[in-house]
Amino acid sequence: MGALWLPPIIDLRHNSPNNVSQLWRALGHPNAPPIGVRRGVTLLLVHLNPWRLATHRLGYSNNLVTGSASVGTLFLAVWVASVLVAWRAQHEALLRLDAVLGAALVLAAVSMSRIFGALSYYLVLWGWGLTAVMLVAVGWSLGIVLNRRANPDVRHTRLAIGTALLTSATVLFAALFTIEASRAEVNQAQLSHVLGELSASTVAALSRGSAIGGGRRGRYLVTWSDPFTLGVQGPGLLLELERHGFDVGTTPPLRSQVGAHRVLSPQVAAGRIILVKGPEIVRMRATPGVQEVAYVDHRTRRQQSAYARLHDHIADELRQARLGSLVPDLDQNLWGVALAPRLSKVMFPQVLRMMNASNDLPTAVFVAPPSLPPGLPG
Repeated sequence: MGALWLPPIIDLRHNSPNNVSQLWRALGHPNAPPIGVRRGVTLLLVHLNPWRLATHRLGYSNNLVTGSASVGTLFLAVWVASVLVAWRAQHEALLRLDAVLGAALVLAAVSMSRIFGALSYYLVLWGWGLTAVMLVAVGWSLGIVLNRRANPDVRHTRLAIGTALLTSATVLFAALFTIEASRAEVNQAQLSHVLGELSASTVAALSRGSAIGGGRRGRYLVTWSDPFTLGVQGPGLLLELERHGFDVGTTPPLRSQVGAHRVLSPQVAAGRIILVKGPEIVRMRATPGVQEVAYVDHRTRRQQSAYARLHDHIADELRQARLGSLVPDLDQNLWGVALAPRLSKVMFPQVLRMMNASNDLPTAVFVAPPSLPPGLPG
């Protein structure tokens, strides 16, 4: 356990700002009001639903942070009853587990009530693990009840059967996980393929002596504008250029994605390399002094038309729902739209479709002088 704390301790000792100070500042002075105790407790109860734990894939979905709290309330009552069983039986090991679970539940409620900003599923994924351990505790207490009045021979038989079932279940799930892992694929593989094409074209353009910023002799500030896929291709482009021997870095706000040693001051950069995805490409092309060195768009005309229709349909739905303020974010912050608390369950699947389709939006790389006009990405 101590080894797991070494990286944040080293970061705390050698870097400023560091992860601990960033967390302290964010949690101590949030930029939005927390969701509050009532909603936090409800969120916890939503995650205390064993049925959803068994039947839902824990992937991206706002359904994992919404739903009825009634089943979770019932399960919480069952767990409390199981604690009483362990108390009456004076089962020390189970009581210690229940004590840990009790403390974890209290801390979970406090933690969830302090969430601020977009309520994303990944902020509370750990809640499902808490439910799984509670199931173990309840099952343990049930075993105590079943064995309470049984004679020693019956207890021995039940113990053997229980051990065999638990072992079989462990082997079965290990085998299922192994089979699933063997079929694992790269997440959003098309983004990697596009990045490969962009990188090759960018390297070729920068290898020419006439490249803005000096090419291989220059030092470049690499930035990206991607409101659709959280900028996942930007760090990849920077690392690929670095691998080909270019002197590249990025701005301080992006240090957490690429490491502090890759931060570059704009004052010492001879040029900028900017990866842009989506509608922003048109504005970059119209900017004097900016050179487009790579462009990828594998969509067919049919796919382009389908995306435009979906975009306009969602915009109309947002306006009709009095959420017109979110319309610009369809092109500037699509994740913010998907995670907006006011977004209806009916509209969420449509926004999710748009998010999936946005992975295929055109992507381009531009090379520019060190100074850019205000308002442009980079």
